[in-house]
This record gives sequence, structure tokens and C-alpha cells, in this order.
Amino acid sequence: MSKLKLSKNIDEVCYPFIYEHSLKCDYEILTDEMCRQVGGLIAEVPETFGHLIEELKTLQSMIYHLNGSIRGKCAVSESDLEWLRTCYVRHKEATADCLSGFVLPRGKPPVAQLNAASSNAKKSNSSNGALASARGGGDPRCVAPFLQRVV
Repeated sequence: MSKLKLSKNIDEVCYPFIYEHSLKCDYEILTDEMCRQVGGLIAEVPETFGHLIEELKTLQSMIYHLNGSIRGKCAVSESDLEWLRTCYVRHKEATADCLSGFVLPRGKPPVAQLNAASSNAKKSNSSNGALASARGGGDPRCVAPFLQRVV
């Protein structure tokens, strides 16, 4: 069987590494999906939650940068991680009186998209761990702390 090759026509190339058989490709596709899910989530959040929409826009941008960080320099900074941690703590405190422990992932949009994005964060983190273990890449110092806060 012949090896698949990218088309020379750029309009026919959906992703430059699509025929690469590596965990890097899997990781990038998962983080791309997560980025798209957050984009859909932004469209579903009512405008009365403008502060949440702005957080999601910032998060989406960070996820986009995290996607490319697997092949090059980490594009997520320590201040990005601190921002994410601050958001996490704020949301945890805001829901402390009604949520504790594990919550079954269910709900109407936009909650459904948030649950799907959270699941992809777990898959992406797992893929990054496998990459680091296989010494084929992965950057647990950059990627894991970010994705664990997204979940």
C-alpha cells in the first residue's frame, strides 16, 4: 500500500500533519476540537454573562496557543496559568453552596459543550503524557498544568 501524501493544492490540505502517525497529531487534533467546542460555547452563553464570555474568549485563545506548543516553544506563560487558576477558584467559590464532589456531566447547551470540552482536556492531557513518556515530545511543564486546570 502506498503512503498517503498531502496535496500540492493548499486548498485541499485540512491539516499539514494529517498523515503523520504520531501522538503529536492526535494531541493537536484533540486540542483543536476543544478550541472549537469553546468557540461554540461562547456563542451559546447569554450576553448577560459578559464576564464569562470574555473569560471563555481568553481561554479559547490559550487553548489555540497550547495546540502549537507541542511542536515548538510553549506559548502558555506562567501568568496564563495563574489567570486560569484564579478563574477556577472564583467559579469554585461561586458554586460552593450548590456543588461538591463529582457531578454527572449533563445539561442543556451551553453546559453540554462545556462538558465535551472538559472531556477533551482530559484526553489532550493523557495524550501529552503519552508523548512525554515516549520521548517523542510533550511538555508536561507547560501543557499538563494548563489542561488540568481546564478540566
